[in-house]
Amino acid sequence: MIICHTEKELERALEAKEDKIILEGPKASEIVSRIEAAQRKKRNTRKAAFGIGLLCIAAAPFTGGGSLLGLGAAAGATALSEGVFLAIIGAVVSISVAAINAVKEYKIRKLEVNRIEFTRK
Repeated sequence: MIICHTEKELERALEAKEDKIILEGPKASEIVSRIEAAQRKKRNTRKAAFGIGLLCIAAAPFTGGGSLLGLGAAAGATALSEGVFLAIIGAVVSISVAAINAVKEYKIRKLEVNRIEFTRK
């Protein structure tokens, strides 16, 4: 386990593929707030996509199946919201592309307002 306080320390730990990394400090709290906002948006997008999907299915008999195209749009909106975490980390923390790609191998968990735990999958 390694505890990081700066972006460079986090970058080195991600590239070294440490099993457990804890990020502390103001960057961690900024990431936590952005991830929480993204999770709210993701939940709202899923709810909206579910509602649109139900309406499309219900309207299918009346539109000759044409409304089923809306299911694809709803699924696409939900799928786009999945890559949010990498985008947030890339926008908030100025680390290398290799380190951002390494984040994909980690499960991210909020410990406190200013602490994040990265655990290797």
